[in-house]
Amino acid sequence: AGVTAEDKEDGNITDKIKVVENTVNTSKAGTYTVKYEVTDSKGATTTKTIKITVEKLKVILHNKYINGYPDKTFRQENSITRGELSAMLARIILDGKPVPVTENKFSDISNDYWGKNEVNYLASKGILIGYEDGTFRPENPITRAEIATMLVRANTDIKKKIKAVFPDVNNEYWAKKYIDKANELGYMIGYEDGTFRPENPTTRAETVVTLNRIYRNPCDFKETNSSKIPFTDLDKNNWAYNDIIKATISHEHIEKK
Repeated sequence: AGVTAEDKEDGNITDKIKVVENTVNTSKAGTYTVKYEVTDSKGATTTKTIKITVEKLKVILHNKYINGYPDKTFRQENSITRGELSAMLARIILDGKPVPVTENKFSDISNDYWGKNEVNYLASKGILIGYEDGTFRPENPITRAEIATMLVRANTDIKKKIKAVFPDVNNEYWAKKYIDKANELGYMIGYEDGTFRPENPTTRAETVVTLNRIYRNPCDFKETNSSKIPFTDLDKNNWAYNDIIKATISHEHIEKK
């Protein structure tokens, strides 16, 4: 409780403090009593009582939103596909709830495609749009421009013109407003040379870092027990270790006030 004790003759006698009553229960909100006493070298004892308030903790469940491969690898350098990003974003938005079954809007999304419901759910919300020929092309690597577009559509509206930031994103580029907004919100940033490189693909590791920045921030979950790492190609010294773990293991986060 940060209690100290000073005596005119003995000086600092904090180490002589003895707690005689402590009703604090840190797992339950409330006001508790702590009674302590301290005795100086002459045998004089002073007793004090303090009140300690324990605030209610808000525990949030962060559901995992990406899986590894059947061979127990994560393959962080693989490019994320349009289908994979759609599934990840739908899982985050729904937060553990079942994916609603909606109308299939794309000619190349078959009934047995693993991410059919996730893709069509996001399409029903206007978060993603397919191509002019009616396809979605789920196995295509998703570009940085497409990711920026989906993230902005999922989280906000663009109500005013945004200052241009990137020299390689001209005014005619189809996703310019989404890229500028994603940068303004801190969702995605450019490279050291000032470019955004909108047509570049994004790796699986880069994707979870981006999504965690938006949807798992703050989050104090860190799994450092090597025996619990679910992937054979990941170790705790990996630059994206914490973000990959947060994305692939469901966990509780205690929200601090």
